[in-house]
Amino acid sequence: MNEEPIAVCNANFTQKEFVRIFAYRVYRNPVILLINIFFVLIGLFLLIDLLLGIEIKISLLIQVVIYLFLLNGMTYMVGRIRYRQNYSMLPQNSQMQTVFFSDRAEKRQNGMATKVLYYRDIKKIRHHKRVHYLVFPNLIWFAISDDKFIQGDWDTVWNVIRDKKRK
Repeated sequence: MNEEPIAVCNANFTQKEFVRIFAYRVYRNPVILLINIFFVLIGLFLLIDLLLGIEIKISLLIQVVIYLFLLNGMTYMVGRIRYRQNYSMLPQNSQMQTVFFSDRAEKRQNGMATKVLYYRDIKKIRHHKRVHYLVFPNLIWFAISDDKFIQGDWDTVWNVIRDKKRK
């Protein structure tokens, strides 16, 4: 496979970027989303009951609020732990890149491909806060930031992916 890449994107993320990407992925999980919605609605109903003067246990409202803080706070803590796990093993000068070819995307570490995924396998493409997420089966996500392209740009990659998905 000695072909020229159409785009190269730097995949070294700061801790803040990584945690934001991780949290976005977690909150896209339908189970987590439903649990959050459920507890927010319970909290709202309890607050409305409290404001209307209906007798409720204040401790129940406090428990719901504590749960929401714990769930959402744990998401960010786990994101920070995952960042340390992923990047603490790498040497200081390690170069992580996502390289796009005409039919596939490769995640590379210091020039060696660690993951190779084909465009035909993409389930969906999401965009959130200047980051594009290529969602593949088996919970594999490639995060591509708009401002980290070394060669090429997202529009070139998007056109190639769209053409491959049409075939």
